[in-house]
Amino acid sequence: MRIATTLVLTPSYTNAVAGATALNVAGGMSGFAAALAPELALAGFEAQDDAIEQALGQLVGGGFTPDGLLDGLGYHVAHHP
Repeated sequence: MRIATTLVLTPSYTNAVAGATALNVAGGMSGFAAALAPELALAGFEAQDDAIEQALGQLVGGGFTPDGLLDGLGYHVAHHP
């Protein structure tokens, strides 16, 4: 998940109201990043320990806390130091 949040796209919504269509690509690219992240992890790529907090709490918005982030996922999430 840390790798995936490093790949998060943060396009401005003003693209949509300005008539630009590039914003439409962001959803697809996010799905691509979600599919690519596990492959990157298996290939040995690593993200910084606080990548999730950095991406979601500082770059995308404010007030994000990781409390409960993994609750209810239904599978084990391995921690690799």
